Order: sequence, then C-alpha cells, then structure tokens
Amino acid sequence: QGISSTEAKNGLDALQILSQDDLKFDAILMDYHMPYMDGLETIKKIRENFNHHETELPIVLLHSSSDDEKIIIASKELRINQRIIKPIKVQELFDSLSNLEAGKKDVEVLIQEKINSIEMWILIVEDNSINSLLAKSIILRIAPQAVIHEVINGLKAVEFCKTNIPDIIFMDIQMPEMNGYEATKCIRELPNFARTPIIALTAGNLKGEREKCLKAGMSDFVAKPIVENDIRLVLKKWICLEDGNTNDEISFMQPTDKKNHFDLELLKLHIGEEPDFVKEVLQMSVVQLKDMATLLSKITREENLEHLKSFGHKLYGTASVIGLENLAALSRILEISENFECNTLKLIGQTKTEIEIDLKLIEEFLKS
Repeated sequence: QGISSTEAKNGLDALQILSQDDLKFDAILMDYHMPYMDGLETIKKIRENFNHHETELPIVLLHSSSDDEKIIIASKELRINQRIIKPIKVQELFDSLSNLEAGKKDVEVLIQEKINSIEMWILIVEDNSINSLLAKSIILRIAPQAVIHEVINGLKAVEFCKTNIPDIIFMDIQMPEMNGYEATKCIRELPNFARTPIIALTAGNLKGEREKCLKAGMSDFVAKPIVENDIRLVLKKWICLEDGNTNDEISFMQPTDKKNHFDLELLKLHIGEEPDFVKEVLQMSVVQLKDMATLLSKITREENLEHLKSFGHKLYGTASVIGLENLAALSRILEISENFECNTLKLIGQTKTEIEIDLKLIEEFLKS
C-alpha cells in the first residue's frame, strides 16, 4: 500500500525509462533472464551511467536457483543489494524491500570497522623478504592498527610463540630449517594455541594441498601470489573468533543483552507498530525459521558450499528485518564462507543454536 511502480519489458526499455529526468525511483527489481540484454548486463549499464546521485540506487535481482554460483560473484562486482530466488514469495519480497529501507549499517561494514580499529597482533612466517613485505603492506592497508611481527622460518616461529600469543599467524609452507607443516604441529602443542588461526601461505594449488594443510593443524589456506581480497576475507572470517572464548562463540556478535537476540523495537522500526501486523509477521517468521533450520541441517549433511552461501544470504534478509541481530551477523559470515571445514561447522552449530534461542523468544512474545 502506498507503493507506485513502473514496468519495463526488457533491459533496453529499463535504461530508457531511467534516462527520463522526471522519474525518480527508490529501488529496482531486475529479472536476470530477459531478451536482448540480460539482467546482469542491464545492471552493469545502470551502474556505469546512472550513479551520479549521492546515494546509489538499490537493486534487487530476481533469478533461479540454477544461476546461483554466477550470481553470487556478479552481485559483489555490480553491488547488487539483494537477491531473490524465483518463484518469488510475498514474504521474501517483503523482507528484501524492508531490508533496503532498514537504515542500519550492514553487518559486513561492522565487521570491517572492527578490523580497522582492533589492535591485532599478527605473526608472518615467511623466508622470502619480498613476499613478507607484500603480506605486511596488504595487512596494514586492511587493518591499519595491526601490530606485525615477522620471522624467517618455522623454527623461529615456534620460538616466538613460546613467549608470545599472536591473534593470527600467516604461515609459509616451504621454508628452511623447519617448514610450515612442522611448525604448525609444534605450535599447536604449545599452551593456549589450540584455537589460534594459522593461515597457510603456499605457491602451490595442487589437489589435496588444502587437506594437507588442515591435517597439519592449519585453519585456512591462501594461495600465492597474495592478493588483498584474499587477506581481507581471511581477516573477516577469522578475526571474529575470540581465542579465550571456550564456548567457541563469535564474541563480538554474541552480547548477553537479550535485545541482540530479538529486538522488538527494531522490528517495529521496519514494519510499523500495528499490533496485529507485528503478530502476523512474527507468526510467519516462526514458520520460516523452523523451515530454514531444517534446510541448514540438509545443507550441512551434503556439504554444499554454494547452497550454504545462498542460505546465508536468505537468512540475513529475514533476520535483519525481524530484529534478530545475532542471527543476522552469523548469516552474513555463512554467506562469505570459502569452504566446509571445522570452523564452518562450528559456525553452523552456532547458527542453529541462535535460531532455537530466537524461536523461543518470539514464541514467548506471541503467547504474552
């Protein structure tokens, strides 16, 4: 109610409509499969030609599940704000449009702000001085408050870790005196290093190398030559883990305040305060969250990474509108998962637990 819309038959028609100065839009719903010019091509033209406004025009892409892998990559490049898998459901469309108007910082922005401000202590283990300098410069661009210590081989890394506990370690594989595999095994045996993130740096990208790194006790894998986006993803993924947290929780996303689980005022900010409508939305949310908990279990059994990413995206759209801030934060990290490994499974477990907590709080409210 109160929403007006304009229709375009294809991408070319959409560009012509957008070129009319007398028409202003708050958002675009763009289908992917269209004649003449598909949705991604059209969005590319829009981003190139219609970004002269102070605020970039939000775009929601409509696509089928079979397009998902290509869509995830393109969404980042073209700054697509939301994605909806067809056939479109009313609740999903409502969630997506409401999220565009939420007016709150994106969780990814909050994660990046944390990385920018936290005084991380990082150990780089690398015998090549150029590679070490490159890694250091990239890290400092992403995390300017980081304190970096450098050593030239695994033996020196083990000695360093006997008296220091870095927040994260970037470990080269092929080094003199003691290689990365051996150093990692030794470091894992030291007190307080069971959960320290150790990221493998290797020039190899051979089949089975990731498995070999994980078997040695490493947490993740970055291939050389190192690029900024890979390091950024690693820091986003691993800096959220608090070494001293014995419950394996993402500490800065798990405050004790109940409102971070279910914030009714945030929900009302998004959808209004009309009691019957609030109740209706929450009842729909209970059904959807139960379905998504079942789906998450299925994805976990199948270890389907692309489905996990898509699931994270969809769950974020629901959680952020309903006022489930913890769940929204967890779902954002699921969406940027790079593989199925131990930490991912822990994250999935946290997400399932958070869904259970949120369902209990919502159901208690509905009974009150």
